[in-house]
Amino acid sequence: MLSKLLNRKRPPEEQVRDLMRQKKWQKALPELEKLARAEEQNFNIWNTVGDVHFRCGSSREAIEAWRRAIDGFTIEGLYENALAIARKALRVIPGEMEFHLTLSELYLAMGYDADALSSLGTYLRTCSRPSEPELRTFFRKVIDSSLQHPHLLEEILPLYREAGVEDEELQRDLEIFVNSRRVATEYSEPLVATPEKKEEAAPLESSHSYAENQGGLLTLGTGATATEEFQDESASFAGEFQDQATLEDTPTRQKKAHASTGEVIADGEGRDHYDLGVVYQEMKLWDAAVEEFEKARQDKGYNFRASLSLAECRLAMQDPKRALELLEPFEQSENEPLEMQLRLEFAKGEAQEISGNLEQALTHFESIYQQQESFGNVKEKIQALKQQMVNGD
Repeated sequence: MLSKLLNRKRPPEEQVRDLMRQKKWQKALPELEKLARAEEQNFNIWNTVGDVHFRCGSSREAIEAWRRAIDGFTIEGLYENALAIARKALRVIPGEMEFHLTLSELYLAMGYDADALSSLGTYLRTCSRPSEPELRTFFRKVIDSSLQHPHLLEEILPLYREAGVEDEELQRDLEIFVNSRRVATEYSEPLVATPEKKEEAAPLESSHSYAENQGGLLTLGTGATATEEFQDESASFAGEFQDQATLEDTPTRQKKAHASTGEVIADGEGRDHYDLGVVYQEMKLWDAAVEEFEKARQDKGYNFRASLSLAECRLAMQDPKRALELLEPFEQSENEPLEMQLRLEFAKGEAQEISGNLEQALTHFESIYQQQESFGNVKEKIQALKQQMVNGD
């Protein structure tokens, strides 16, 4: 009986998991691809196929697998999952500029209009050969979107011209779209924001999910770079999405989140103010950005995002005291997207640094470095702070 138990064939998932834990990527890959082919609609597995291809040095195959996962999640409406994979792909293969256009489409689908246009601009500036068919598709989606901010509307036609798309019908439709939305916003008193579409959070442990405690497969963690190794304790199959999938604000973020001035506005009404604040922030028009973020944070769905952006503006204005007052109510949580967690930690570090609290600042920056070494200029920040502390500055 014992010999039968010892010799029984183990499930493929367990075999693949063990191979990956041992970092035997080449051996794990064919078995993992078999699992993916057996469950064509399990886009979590296709995401992991891409991760393992990347570990094996096959960047092209990795991109193909990630694309398959992104397309699948997008069709299912799980935009947060698709967004997490696209961000990861850009992080580990920075030269793959096409993913900026993917981010634009996902942001647009999620109603983050300012981020959508910003990512499009990055794509046009950095991609040597932009795809005209995909750009046509993107601008058609813009026409079908709820974008209505006057400042964002003014960006559309210049971006279209910069894209170099030659399509008279599309250009005419874009002009009609921009002009009609411009007229609508001029005559609306006040401008009523289109209610934000709330995407359902991706099921982190669905029937297709291989979470670690259920014999999960390993993936590239949210902080992985091309030179880092897997950390077994944090690289569960669902871990990528636990860190990055949910972009909306959550109650766990908020202790004193609504202790801001003004009345709390209805859900969804903060979106327009937030988008406009992002535009002003990028233009370094700090006072205008502050005004918009103050309004946006009254919407409980945008409280965290707007408060963080507002604190970053305060730091740019050399006002660390107000920045810390905005940041202190929020703490890191496993429910937050990793990018937002790191932005929060970085802002706290900068506020302490400007205030002259070097040890506290160093603690924040080192926390970021442990999670993602390539985040911003955190490595340089740590080195500079340590040097200051040695010199007694």
